[in-house]
Amino acid sequence: MVGSWFDHFEFNTIKYFTTTGGLGNDDSMARMSYYSIQYFPTCLFSGVVSFIGGSGEVATGEPFRRLVESRLADPTHFKITIHAIDFEYSPTTGLIDLDVEVMEDVPDISSLVLRMSVVEDGLRYGGEWYEDVNRDMLDDVPITVDGLGELQHVNVEFAVDAAWNPADLRIVVFIQDDSDRSVLTSTSTLPTPDYAMRYYALGSRLGITSPYTTHGYDWLRIYNTGNLTDTFVASVEVDGSVEAMGVLCDAQVCYGPSFSTSLDPGEYVDLYVDVTPLGSGYAHATVTLTQDGQPGRERHLTYVCGTDEANILLVDDDAPDPYETYYAEALDHLGHHYVVWPRGAALLTASELAQFSYVIWHAGDTMPTLDAHDQAAMSTYLDGGGKLFVSGQDIALELDEYGVAPQWLANTLHAIYDEDDVNDYDLRSVQNDPISHDLDLVIQGGDGANNQTSPDAILPADGSASVIWSYGPTYHAAIKADTGTYRVVYFGFGLEGINNAEDRWMVMHRVLRWLQNGGATVDVNDASPTLRADLRAHPNPVSDQARVRFTLPASGQVTLSVFAPDGRVVRSLASGAWEAGVHEVRWDRTGDHGQRIPAGVYYYRLETNGEVQVRKTVLVR
Repeated sequence: MVGSWFDHFEFNTIKYFTTTGGLGNDDSMARMSYYSIQYFPTCLFSGVVSFIGGSGEVATGEPFRRLVESRLADPTHFKITIHAIDFEYSPTTGLIDLDVEVMEDVPDISSLVLRMSVVEDGLRYGGEWYEDVNRDMLDDVPITVDGLGELQHVNVEFAVDAAWNPADLRIVVFIQDDSDRSVLTSTSTLPTPDYAMRYYALGSRLGITSPYTTHGYDWLRIYNTGNLTDTFVASVEVDGSVEAMGVLCDAQVCYGPSFSTSLDPGEYVDLYVDVTPLGSGYAHATVTLTQDGQPGRERHLTYVCGTDEANILLVDDDAPDPYETYYAEALDHLGHHYVVWPRGAALLTASELAQFSYVIWHAGDTMPTLDAHDQAAMSTYLDGGGKLFVSGQDIALELDEYGVAPQWLANTLHAIYDEDDVNDYDLRSVQNDPISHDLDLVIQGGDGANNQTSPDAILPADGSASVIWSYGPTYHAAIKADTGTYRVVYFGFGLEGINNAEDRWMVMHRVLRWLQNGGATVDVNDASPTLRADLRAHPNPVSDQARVRFTLPASGQVTLSVFAPDGRVVRSLASGAWEAGVHEVRWDRTGDHGQRIPAGVYYYRLETNGEVQVRKTVLVR
């Protein structure tokens, strides 16, 4: 991961090995004990997000990229400035000299500790090369400053082993909170590069406003942390379910969707993002940061703006997969107003969740998920009377079998992990259950996502919980729990795997109805929900070909076309009589006469049975 997407100037890595091999030491063993590591390999991010396993995908770092990206903009109370590092201060000792500066008042420093790890690169063991290997942990230094602008000076001599190569050594310095093991900030003793950028964003990046009313976010600060003057560019692009305007501003003026400035070493600029939705729905405003000195490197921050009709937050925790479209499609057909939050954008807080009557958290087939921050936010949200729907395979496997948080699984989701990959994709309903009554499901094939390779079997953890669906007489697939304070529905599989749209819509309808009303049994005469037509397209932006998916609640005449902003129809994709259900057509980016459509903004338009659906798309070169 380091050296491809990130480097050691923005992402620090320490690798601890057991003493059974030639790379381990007692300090590494002590650190693994500190983290209560039981399985190997285990990866930890910011001290609290764990990932267990060593598949080929893990080796590429791909599952971790979104975790790192989501934390690059996190603000911190402290700045660490290293003044000197000498690994040959004497024949047997080294020296590090640094300052810890308080950037914001700290509420409680009683459990904060400055830690320093001597790390060596280029080590060969067992025929393999290793980087970032912990060689020694220096003595802990308690943090003693908590007021804005206060400095804590640290000067430490440490023992240097003659076997270490000073040219391959660095010290990773980090501040850790022993109350929850979270890492607040880190740096290393590597020399400052000529070109480098740091940034962080204050405040919530989830905003709620009225249609046609601007929502202003807190400031984004961009630093030049390199040795040379450089030009920095910020630009904002907006997409989502509603048209919206996104602009970048400073304290005096708004610049529009793009801003550029030259910064000397150590200088910074503060920008604000304003988003105005032009109707009801939600918008994602993505800010892209670049600098001339590092061409091709981009960093992204996502701001989400929803309108105040929305009472559902849909948390998209399956990046980079597009499975959230199955949930959004169901909500659209049921006529619900909702906001989609991409979990990779940033951590969600309990206060952000509390803005919504319902939270739908879907994890697809992604691991890791539901980290310690997510768990704490969910628990607080539920303790305040929240209503939660969690869906995804391997959640229970990760939380329980891998030892991440089995107590949270039992106490909050009220589930116990039973078995992984039961190899059964036919779900049997529970008679008179308010959610599953007379609704057997198949989670493989059809027009579902076909991603359910190892759905979890789960059990109710206590008397507040009961089974909704079962894989058979032995294993159970989903539960619901009503504690009297909150209600939660948890699927050990992904709703997106259900093999037909009508069942997905009905499941979503019944889950939301039960979360709202509760109850132990269903009215067997319960009517089907009122549905409406919907239109989806993927990918967006489009370079060569798009899949345009539309669903019809009833048979009828259909007109599906692509048109330009000036109203010109550039391609007719479908027309005539179509049956009810889910349909998909391909668009190869050509017009009605076979010509390639140039780059720009275009719109899909679906007309059927008196309803009109419009979705924006962007064609890129």
